[in-house]
Amino acid sequence: MGRRGATAVVVAGHGGRGDRLVQDLAQVHRRWQGAAETVVNNHTAKIVGSGIACPRTLEYFARLLGDEELRQVSTSTQDGGYGQRSRTESSTWRALAPANVLREAEPGTGLLVYRSLAPARVELRPWFSDAGLRELVDRAPGASEARPPGRVQVTPAGSGP
Repeated sequence: MGRRGATAVVVAGHGGRGDRLVQDLAQVHRRWQGAAETVVNNHTAKIVGSGIACPRTLEYFARLLGDEELRQVSTSTQDGGYGQRSRTESSTWRALAPANVLREAEPGTGLLVYRSLAPARVELRPWFSDAGLRELVDRAPGASEARPPGRVQVTPAGSGP
């Protein structure tokens, strides 16, 4: 499982928090392999952002959120509306968060699943667009090694390290 994965399991087992940011469940499974489900389960807060396209992640959240029962009532009549009437009631089940609904959510939003609470739609904001958050990041250990937001170093193939 690796030291960090084991730490998350131990911390969660004692009521603590284990914070980890991953892009999708495929990344978790690559990193923690057979222990991936345990690592994910031991995190109390899970957020799926709009635009996610990983089928494993979409299926996980759809299963995690479950289904809702929908009642259906059907009424029919015979003889042009003047005869016998019949009424049928039935139930059908529908996913609370189908994969396409999660993926098609408004950009900049996410769905937060926290412990046993009902899921909540949240607005996400990039840390670099908020002065207070930028200051926190700048004061964090190792911040001097971080790249400025919006700047990516691109090295053409074969021309550098």
